[in-house]
Amino acid sequence: MSETKTNKVTLWDIFNVLIKWRRLFVINFLAAAIIVFAIASLMPKWYTSRGTIFPPEKEAGGIGLASSILGGGLGALLSGSSMSLPSFTSLSDVYASILRSRVAAEGVIDKNNLMEVYHIKSREKAIATVESRLSVNVEPEGMISVAYEDKDPKLAA
Repeated sequence: MSETKTNKVTLWDIFNVLIKWRRLFVINFLAAAIIVFAIASLMPKWYTSRGTIFPPEKEAGGIGLASSILGGGLGALLSGSSMSLPSFTSLSDVYASILRSRVAAEGVIDKNNLMEVYHIKSREKAIATVESRLSVNVEPEGMISVAYEDKDPKLAA
């Protein structure tokens, strides 16, 4: 039978290879760092403006399914207030939907003259640009956080 010799790589062998090729590792690291720094220096700065909205705590009238489950629906029904469709959406979700709506985007475009600022001739492209830069999130506590990104800090605000 023939003997097979197994080569085991030790930590010392790995260390020797790293020492042997150290010049290549250092030169590649420095070249990559210089290239990344040059690219990062040439890229434009983006600014983000953030805001938080605290919606009212109580929902206005109605006997939605969510308020029925929470106990407020039966009293509203007996008092004769207007009925609404059953829903599990909170008031924060409604406000967030309004902020994300097309009508709100058109109002922002008209008020800030964004079609000229962004050099866009189509209203649809302007709306798409505003929607891509806008972020509206409903936090678990019910607060709404709104953020807008732009290259101009005043325009972002």
